[in-house]
Amino acid sequence: MDVARADDVQAAARSILAKHGQIDLLVNNAGLNVPERSWKELEIGGWDQVVTVNLSGSLVVREEIPSC
Repeated sequence: MDVARADDVQAAARSILAKHGQIDLLVNNAGLNVPERSWKELEIGGWDQVVTVNLSGSLVVREEIPSC
């Protein structure tokens, strides 16, 4: 599941709810590290991926699973 993709999060939530009936606890702990360890070598694509997963992904999960 890609936490930055709302459709992936929705599908996972539907699957969990179908199996268990509710979501009691949510640990929003997905994250990436920068692909290059040097700021000189870091490209915008790598930076964008980290920001999308680490920051936007948390918001997507919170929006798609609001009961937690």
